[in-house]
This record gives sequence, structure tokens and C-alpha cells, in this order.
Amino acid sequence: MIGNAFAVCLAGTAAVAVYIASLYLQGTLGLTPLEAGLGFAPVTGLILMISTQTRRVLDRFPLRTGMIAGALIAAGGMLHLSLLSEDGSYLTDVLPGLIAVGVGTGLTYAPSFVAATAGVPDALTGAASGLINASLQIGAAVLLASLVAVMSLTGALNPLAGYRTALLVGAALPLTAALLAALLPTVAGQDASLGSRMQKRNAAQ
Repeated sequence: MIGNAFAVCLAGTAAVAVYIASLYLQGTLGLTPLEAGLGFAPVTGLILMISTQTRRVLDRFPLRTGMIAGALIAAGGMLHLSLLSEDGSYLTDVLPGLIAVGVGTGLTYAPSFVAATAGVPDALTGAASGLINASLQIGAAVLLASLVAVMSLTGALNPLAGYRTALLVGAALPLTAALLAALLPTVAGQDASLGSRMQKRNAAQ
């Protein structure tokens, strides 16, 4: 349950960051949809690169430590984005925050799946993986819709104020995820590194 909730919080974080950044780039900075879309390309590439190297990085650290670190990095990104300004720019106001959110979520994606399926019998591993995937899709949509409502309420007269407020409130999502990761059990090898967990699982199979 903790791993599931953690993954949902981080998925919601990424969805909110990307959605509001897109609105800011087009509505406030005046970029075209194509220009705004291209602005996300470096971040997407970074996430893909980090995701492929996650196991190598986290082999050296306990699973819980990597999850907490990733969540806190993502929280820093959300806080940076909450400082969006009327006369800001993509390079200073948007890109650093998106990179931090991307790095944080990239570091936590694989570990959250491991945490969510830890202790699950081999016969139920597929069902557990399906559950977390469904949780990610539904949870991210619900969290995004909730924060869009916050954005609409607080930005009725000033859209930029709504962006800032929603992003600031959204920073609570990765912070909550960090707290959840801290609650992961540490007994019976529950805080082993990602690499050692995967080795044990492969050996069991």
C-alpha cells in the first residue's frame, strides 16, 4: 500500500508540473503550442536517460533512501515552479523546475514498483503490477483534476496566481511521498538496495 501511494503522489506531481508549465509557456510567455512542446523535449530525454540508469545508481543505496531523495528533488522542482513570474523565461522559470521534477520522478519510478510488490507471492506479482499501473493512471488524473480546480479558484482574476498556488499546493505531493517512503518497513531486509532486491527476486524465480 505504501509503495502504491508513493507512486501515485509522484505521478500526480509530474502531471501537475507538466500541465501548468504548458499553460504558463503558452498563456504567459506567449509561446506557440509547438514551441511549448519542444520545451519539454530535453526533460523527456533526461527522464528516459535517468530511468535506464536508476538501478546502477540505487544499487549503492537502500531502496528507501533513493525514494526519499527522489521525492525531495521533485518537491524542490515544484517549489521552483511555484515562483513563476509574469516576465519570466523558459530557461530560468520553467526548465530548472521541470528538470528537478523529471530527475526526482525518474529516480523513484523503478523503486516504487519494487516497494509496491515487495512481499507479494510470485503467483500474484502480475496482479500487483497491474494494480500499481492502474493506480498511477487513475491517481494522477484525480490529483491533476483536484489541483486544476485549485488553480481555477485562485486564478479567476489572475491566471498566474492560480498557477503559483496550484504548484505550491502540489509540492505537498512529493513531500507526502517522502514521508510515505520513510514509513517503509526496515525489518527482514525491507530496506535493501534495489539491486539486491531484484537479485533475490530473480533467484526465487
